[in-house]
Amino acid sequence: MNSSYRDIYKLAFLLRNKLNRQVNQQFHRKLKPHSLHKFAALPLFAAVFVLQNNYSYAQSITDIAKGGVQLISGVEYQQGGENNNRTNTPKFNQIINYGRNDQAWIYKLRALAKNRQGKFRIMQIGDSHTAGDYFSDAARRTLQNALGNGGIGWFQPNQIKGNRNAQIAFSGWATNNSRFERGDFPLGGVITYSAGGGALKISPRREEFQISELRLIARSDNSQAPLKISDANGGLYHLVAERNQTSRWHYFNLQATPPISIVDSNNAWTLGPISIENRKSGISYSSMGIIGAQINEFDKWRSAWIEDLNYSNADLVILAFGTNEAYSNGADVNKISMEWERLVAMVRKALPNAGILIIGAPESLKNTQGECGTRPMHLSQVQMMQEHIAKKNGLLFWSWQQAMGGKCTMKSWINRGLAGKDGVHFSQAGYEVIGEKLAMAILNFAGN
Repeated sequence: MNSSYRDIYKLAFLLRNKLNRQVNQQFHRKLKPHSLHKFAALPLFAAVFVLQNNYSYAQSITDIAKGGVQLISGVEYQQGGENNNRTNTPKFNQIINYGRNDQAWIYKLRALAKNRQGKFRIMQIGDSHTAGDYFSDAARRTLQNALGNGGIGWFQPNQIKGNRNAQIAFSGWATNNSRFERGDFPLGGVITYSAGGGALKISPRREEFQISELRLIARSDNSQAPLKISDANGGLYHLVAERNQTSRWHYFNLQATPPISIVDSNNAWTLGPISIENRKSGISYSSMGIIGAQINEFDKWRSAWIEDLNYSNADLVILAFGTNEAYSNGADVNKISMEWERLVAMVRKALPNAGILIIGAPESLKNTQGECGTRPMHLSQVQMMQEHIAKKNGLLFWSWQQAMGGKCTMKSWINRGLAGKDGVHFSQAGYEVIGEKLAMAILNFAGN
């Protein structure tokens, strides 16, 4: 028997033992141990894994035995084994670019990193990891410290239960959001409105008070009822809806100095997301998250929400979903994959010259029993699907799990006070660590 076939037999032996111990039941059903001897005469079996893992042949023998395989929509995903590493998943904290390097937004980011000139806008949309704004704010501060503070950026128009805004303090008015209510929601899924008078006050927490570009997405039921905005310098602005265009979302631009106060004396207006940007070069980092959101959250927004996204002028859109899908007992990864495809297509339609970065769902646990704890049933599938979507569509991908240290790391993060005991969310310190890691990955990508 030549050495090639001896290696095949060795592979079959390792796989058989692995299947008997740790490989998940679905994979077990696909490849029964008693049939593994058939692979000994099929060199293609080993060759596929060698190519998939991008390792040397000798390394692949060991690595293959550590994991399983699951087939989803004809796409091959590894699953099973606590030390299993994804194909192309970076061993360190880095962004994988599955697209071209000659895109305009990349040149713009790298020009800012080199010359500190221009404004680069990042828009992060996601679930509770984004809604808490510890993760995104750590990334924001790290990037702005390195490349300049280009302003606050876009934010949901008011505080909602469970959400936090690190940059803005709010007071006044009522809110609805797309997780619990049905309605005509713009980008971000949060609206605010006057409930019987009074002012909505918007105060930056740490931005110096300077004249800024204020942009609003708003809707009025009465073209004769003005929305009154006053700023820190005594400026007063009256906004009115276009005649015969009531109940339609409008876009407003004005120059104002925060903090600002908004009054709707006629209870006619509804506000969507708001943006505040200074006149400096640098990074503006917007974040909009909703607790419990899944990738299909955007289906609850108005059909023209992509016009709002276009109005944002974002250069890079970060999509940070996946945790809630991983915990869903009835999750259909094929269907989730199609929803990702739809969302990517819509973002590209809205912002054809922008980049899209998919953040892989982080390591999480249903319980902490055993050495590594028990991962959610669909987490591995969701993570691998997310990277496949990035690869198929020529997007960027960043593995949150790999930035944590890989699989079997959540218990250590919990023990170090970096993650909550629920095994899902992170502490403020943990979010700050991971946010800084994301920022450093972006800076490395930018060549800074």
